[in-house]
Amino acid sequence: MPDYRVEEIKWSIKELRNDLQEFIATRLQIFSGEMKEKIAAWKAIIPMLAIALVCAVMALLVLTGALVYVIAMGIGIGYALLAVGMGYLLLGILLGGLGYREIARQGMAPKRTIHVLKQDQAWLQSEAKSQMEARSA
Repeated sequence: MPDYRVEEIKWSIKELRNDLQEFIATRLQIFSGEMKEKIAAWKAIIPMLAIALVCAVMALLVLTGALVYVIAMGIGIGYALLAVGMGYLLLGILLGGLGYREIARQGMAPKRTIHVLKQDQAWLQSEAKSQMEARSA
């Protein structure tokens, strides 16, 4: 094989390596940017949710005591505690299921990054196909 062909191949390999490095760097930037946006949103939301949770728990304890007292006047303290406990259990199961479904629907997957990577995959496949057709022709 002539020397100039070897140099051409070396240059092509170096160019391909550089393109691949740039490609990966760009995709990592897209991914990290998207994840930073998601984390920033969660950082703002978490303290508010923690305070709301503490207030809700305190209110729930007071209201539970009042509810048990009112029910106990009619059916006795044991059955009142059982009825209120079962009501909270059912409510917790319902709300937990709804919350889980919403988290599963939204997910933490970086959707834009995945979309770009799928586009890149389709482009690479079409390029490879056109190169194979050009070589076979």
